[in-house]
Amino acid sequence: MKSSSIPFLDLNLSKQYVLEEMGYGTVTPDHAVTAILDEFFKLLEKEVVTEYIFNMYEGQMGDGKIIFGNTCLGAGNTITSLLKNSVKYVIFAATAGPHFDKRMQQVKAGDDMLRTYILDAIGTCIVEKTGDIMEMHIKQEINGLNHTNRFSPGYCGWPLTDQRNLFQLIGGRPCGITLSEVCLMHPIKSISGIMGIGQNVNQKLYGCNFCELETCYKRKKLKTRATV
Repeated sequence: MKSSSIPFLDLNLSKQYVLEEMGYGTVTPDHAVTAILDEFFKLLEKEVVTEYIFNMYEGQMGDGKIIFGNTCLGAGNTITSLLKNSVKYVIFAATAGPHFDKRMQQVKAGDDMLRTYILDAIGTCIVEKTGDIMEMHIKQEINGLNHTNRFSPGYCGWPLTDQRNLFQLIGGRPCGITLSEVCLMHPIKSISGIMGIGQNVNQKLYGCNFCELETCYKRKKLKTRATV
């Protein structure tokens, strides 16, 4: 089992990265947005330390499942196809941590939708950056083999309730993350999932075309316009 803690500043999170997550792209945000963003960055660099943990397993895959000894992950046919050619599997979890969660609850209590939205976007970026740093650590462990993208319960047909089985493989409460009765993670800005390891895995196979979650806000919908 490998784990690490990362201070906020070591994430190298840029404000532009957060603005892109918020949907600004090439549009310049107004002063109110940039002022709030600056304020939160100053607070979080003093408060936030993120964490990740991962472990590597050999497993058997078949019929939409991956079996690790007595533990079975029902990841579904889509994800198992994306993990094709894996010789090992990394089970992981990462979180923005309790200090970020506490700050998020304080801002929500203030009932300011703009501030809440901006901080929520920052939290998403924090945990994604934590996952990216974790991937660099994994690359050091796999001795030149390739790895797939990260796949998580709740996406691509993988039931969210399978979080319980996944958590069993990394200690039950990885990084202090707990599960609600419906398997939502707390702290809320946390991720968990699986990656495949192997010489011939395809890291680039991913995207909205594989995901079955029609309500996802990031889903790309291809629209065609007929002309008469």
